[in-house]
Amino acid sequence: MIYADLSPQIVTVPETYTMGIRFITTISRNENIAMWQLFNQQIPDTFVGTRYGIFETGATCAADVFNPQSETTAFVGIEFPKEQPILRDMERKTICGGKYARFIHKGIVKDLMQTYHYIWGVWFPKSGYELDNRDDFECYTERFAGENIESSEIDIYFPIK
Repeated sequence: MIYADLSPQIVTVPETYTMGIRFITTISRNENIAMWQLFNQQIPDTFVGTRYGIFETGATCAADVFNPQSETTAFVGIEFPKEQPILRDMERKTICGGKYARFIHKGIVKDLMQTYHYIWGVWFPKSGYELDNRDDFECYTERFAGENIESSEIDIYFPIK
């Protein structure tokens, strides 16, 4: 079953500033859940706002070399004003503005990989769009109710040109 909105919106995203944790991960050795848990333990409850899972573009992300063991750098964080000092043990990350294809994953986090299979295997080859050399990211807004909640929604953004 596909958990993505099959008709992505083409949107323009403004430059966005975040604060969080950078780490190395692969599909076969996915560190995302552990890093979200670590981030959530380190961030005070008073910090509210949109959270981002960012996958940084790099040489191992090219379609002709990418495989389940390809290492990529990822970043989990929260939207945070550019002028604010960041918390200790955190880093700052800027999401580049520009044109993106925005998909909506509906359902539990465990099924997120099915949405990515649809995006890469079905939508991109038929779309007429080319992936731009910017980071792709997941956006967790108030529509994300929790990792095991069927009604949860996660926005997925792929940079296009």
